[in-house]
Amino acid sequence: MRTGIVYQLSGLWTAELCVVSLWSLRQHYHGPVTLFLTEDCASIGAAIQSDNRLNVDLLPAQLPETGRRPHWVAKTFTYLLSPYDYTIYLDSDTVVLADPSPLFGHLVLTKVNELRILDDHQYPKSVRAQFRKFRRHGPIMSRMIDQCYKANRYIVNNGVFGFAREHPLLWELHHLCIGLGDDQMHDEIAMQLCLPRYQDVRWIDGTWNALVAYEKKWADRKIAHYHHKYYATLARGRETWLPHLRGAMEANVAGIRDWAGAHNHHVAGLLAPQLAVSA
Repeated sequence: MRTGIVYQLSGLWTAELCVVSLWSLRQHYHGPVTLFLTEDCASIGAAIQSDNRLNVDLLPAQLPETGRRPHWVAKTFTYLLSPYDYTIYLDSDTVVLADPSPLFGHLVLTKVNELRILDDHQYPKSVRAQFRKFRRHGPIMSRMIDQCYKANRYIVNNGVFGFAREHPLLWELHHLCIGLGDDQMHDEIAMQLCLPRYQDVRWIDGTWNALVAYEKKWADRKIAHYHHKYYATLARGRETWLPHLRGAMEANVAGIRDWAGAHNHHVAGLLAPQLAVSA
């Protein structure tokens, strides 16, 4: 059985994050890695592929024909098109601090801060708001939402996700995200709705998907996840992500010195003091 890790680059504003994550991954893992990327990221993809230290294969990312947030659905295409029998998907806004190989398996998800849907917390409240929005799609959707509340599963985040090829959950996620047309569902909301029907999930603790804004075990993190631009806008995010950006710059991974900050104003802001000192 072939195992490997996949990323998705579907917007130039995530290019620096992707390179930093790939560089951190290669300090701990030396197996196959595939990057799915959209056409607008072709030049960055070529730079990544030409850097032998990263050793990354490229595949074209698939986008839906309609919808305001195509990258949400693109992730479900990426899951289905993975070339590996067992896959770990990593978001670009992660930093890998340990070998992620223990995450290979049939279905592997993290207990994000071990929060549950009914807890009074910012993230579950946003989930409940999405549930209220999608109830208007009819009785079947409402029944799925009711089942989700009854199951009271852990809140999930798909930024770190292990799965096996052709697992039925992958197809259900894809059809749920793409089937609503312009009223697209976030892939994490779809995951939350689908999980109550699957009993084969291997839950791992939050250190493997440590969300910078929420994770109580942040100091023990094995994969740091800087979602929602918190790598630049949150103090703990800046303090812990910037050294990895600087490390990638020093190594000039994928020629990053020539283009860092060109497509992401947050990264440009983080680099401004460093560039001013070097000048």
